[in-house]
Amino acid sequence: MDKKVLILSIDGGGIRGLIAASFLAQLEKDLDRSLYDTFDMFAGSSTGSFITLAISALQYDGKKILSLFNETNIKKIFSKSFFSFLSAFYGTKYKGKGKREVLNQIFADKLFLDIKKQTLITAYDLIHNYAVIFKSQDKDGIDAANNLTIAEVADASTAAPTYFPTVKTSGKKPRWLIDGGISANDPTICILSAAIHMGYRVNDIKILSLGTGIRTRLASDPQKFGKASQRWGGLEWLKHGIIDDLFSGSARVAEYQAAQLLKGNYYRVNHPLLSVQDEMDNIAPSNLQALAELGKQWYQQHRTDILSWYGAANNKQ
Repeated sequence: MDKKVLILSIDGGGIRGLIAASFLAQLEKDLDRSLYDTFDMFAGSSTGSFITLAISALQYDGKKILSLFNETNIKKIFSKSFFSFLSAFYGTKYKGKGKREVLNQIFADKLFLDIKKQTLITAYDLIHNYAVIFKSQDKDGIDAANNLTIAEVADASTAAPTYFPTVKTSGKKPRWLIDGGISANDPTICILSAAIHMGYRVNDIKILSLGTGIRTRLASDPQKFGKASQRWGGLEWLKHGIIDDLFSGSARVAEYQAAQLLKGNYYRVNHPLLSVQDEMDNIAPSNLQALAELGKQWYQQHRTDILSWYGAANNKQ
C-alpha cells in the first residue's frame, strides 16, 4: 500500500491518563484540526483505551475528552468496594460497577466493530493466558461473533488487577478479561503490526505515542530500598506497586522496539513523574489539577519538535 498513515497510541496508567488527555487538548489547539481527522488509526491500553475510543468512536475534541475526567465520573469509577480495606487479601479495591456505568453512559450501546477508523484496544484473557487484541476493522476475527459494545471493550481493557474486578464478556463465546496493560501497556507495537498487516510499509507508518508518566522511587537511601526488596513477599510487592512495575516494564520494551523499527517516524512522549503523585488511583483534587497541568507542561516541552514532526508527516500524505 503506497500511502502514509499517521497513528495515535496511548498507554495505560489509571488516573494518570489525564496527562495524555491534557497533552492532546493542547496539540489540537495548535493544529486547528480535530484529533479524529488528524490521525488515521488509533490504539489504546487501559485508560488509554478510554481516551482513544472517545476520539475514534465519538469524535470527541480535546476539550470534551478532558471533561470526561470530571468529578462525578471519577468518583463513580473509583467507588470503593465494601472490602477495599481488605483488598490485599480479599476482593478488589474498587467495585467496578461504577466504572461500567460511566462507560455505558458515555458510549451507550455503540458497537466496537462499527468504528470506522482502525482502532486497536488491548486486554488479557485470564483463563487462557494470552493477550487479547480488539481491532475494529477485524470483522472476521475471534471477537466478531460476540460483537461487543464499545463500553464492554473499554471495561475489559481497564480492569486492572487488584483495582477492578475481572470482566466477563457477553456473547456466544464469553471470555474473562483483565487490563490490557498486563500484556501491552504501550500498544504501539500492536498497532504497528496491524498497520503492516493491512498493507502499509514500515517506512510509511508514523506513530505518536503518549505515555502516562514513569514512576520514580527517589528513596533517601536507594541501596537500603533495593536490599529491602530482596525480602518482600506478595503483600509487600503489592504495597510497593508491582502492578505499576509490570505495566511500566512492558511499555519500556515497546518503546525500545518502536524506536528501533520506526526511527524518525516514531515520536514518544513520556517522562518521570516528579511533580505529581504517581499512584494510578490518586484522585485528590489537587493531584488531578497537577496531572492536567503536567500534560500542558509536557506539551510545551515538545511543542516545537512535535509540530515539526507532524508537519513532515502531513506533507507526505
